[in-house]
Amino acid sequence: MSITPYPEPPVNVRAEMRDGRTIPLELAYIGKTSRGTHVWRSTWPLPGDPRSGDILNVRADQLPTNALLEILTANGMITRRT
Repeated sequence: MSITPYPEPPVNVRAEMRDGRTIPLELAYIGKTSRGTHVWRSTWPLPGDPRSGDILNVRADQLPTNALLEILTANGMITRRT
């Protein structure tokens, strides 16, 4: 029996920007909440302001169950729960 240090990560996470760019996101595992949710956070902030609509969407090819993505931005943080 092997024990893995981290849960299965999200795959191919990317932000779709209003100007047409798609920016790939690198994630770091932050830990597990008291409710058992695994938290993954982007390692660098995205340009733009989510409140002004600069970031249209955050997508992933595969999002594990019971995960929370924290996406850092220049003006705050947006999150997406699976």
